[in-house]
Amino acid sequence: NQVENQVEEIDINQAESDLAQFQPDEDYFKAIDLLCEIIRTGKSVFKLKIPFDKIVGRQFMSSIVGRPNLFELNLSSSDAFNLKEVVQHENCQISDLEISQITNEDGEAVSHLLKKDKLKNLKISGTTWDGPFDDNIIIHALRNSKIEELSIYSRLATDEFLTNLQGMKFLRNFEISRHVTKTINNSLLIDWIRHAQLLQVLKIHSLKFTKQDGFELMRAIRENSSLKLKELDLHELAYFEDEFWDEFGKFLEISTFILKVRFWGLGTRTAGFVKILKSLSKNRSLKSLCLFSYDMIKLDDVDPEVFISMLKENETLEEMEIFKFRTSEKKICEIQVDKYLSESGKNFKWK
Repeated sequence: NQVENQVEEIDINQAESDLAQFQPDEDYFKAIDLLCEIIRTGKSVFKLKIPFDKIVGRQFMSSIVGRPNLFELNLSSSDAFNLKEVVQHENCQISDLEISQITNEDGEAVSHLLKKDKLKNLKISGTTWDGPFDDNIIIHALRNSKIEELSIYSRLATDEFLTNLQGMKFLRNFEISRHVTKTINNSLLIDWIRHAQLLQVLKIHSLKFTKQDGFELMRAIRENSSLKLKELDLHELAYFEDEFWDEFGKFLEISTFILKVRFWGLGTRTAGFVKILKSLSKNRSLKSLCLFSYDMIKLDDVDPEVFISMLKENETLEEMEIFKFRTSEKKICEIQVDKYLSESGKNFKWK
């Protein structure tokens, strides 16, 4: 009673495995009733995450129908229950929606929000649905929508979806991960990046890239003069060759916006790492760099002077993570870099 008008965020997160062994009692349902009352009447509740629990999931959803100031909704359930009723209510203000393993009815609800231009941030995760699902319900609604942040970790990652990307003129943050059973035409994605204008965050995970795809992707990013990319995250695409790292180096040299780069499993070798260091000497924006290279970067083959020279010339880089082969003894490069950092007092962390 004391806090119901002050609570801004409610996150009810209970694993399905726990629920399988859980037997709800009277006190449990009383607690749920109280929570639903806070959701229903609390004037400050802006964010809500609803659990997998199908016993009370519908009860939670019923409590937010007509809720006027709920802006963020995260449904961690495989059944969004009466989502359609929630979004079609005249008081619905949901602008951020995360949902997994949705049904056709849920897809229609998402489509409704998109067509009313209320939804700005959409994340769809999960790889399967119970029963058939018509991908086009959401895909066609996304085209020409005013969506600004979009994360697709589901079977929606298709050629049809990539074709419709061209109509999403307001997209600033974009994440995509391939569905395990599908292969997509990467050239459609690369072509969209080549012409994107407002994109600031790009995350591509687990797509099946060729070495040429990697080169074309990096070149598209570098040559798009309208692109003001702040964050780039590429994860498990392919082991790229020198051409990719040459393009990435050129991008670092000219970019004045990039703040964070994270490459995971792209085959960064020692030669590529040295090229990155030399390019960083000319970069004036990057703050964070992470390279997970599966032990392909051998620091004992890196000239410490190249690393130290970069640190002297680069004034913005604050941290660097290099996932390398771990030994009990530090290599000469590590010793010399640590010595320079200790003596100079430079604000730089690396591991």
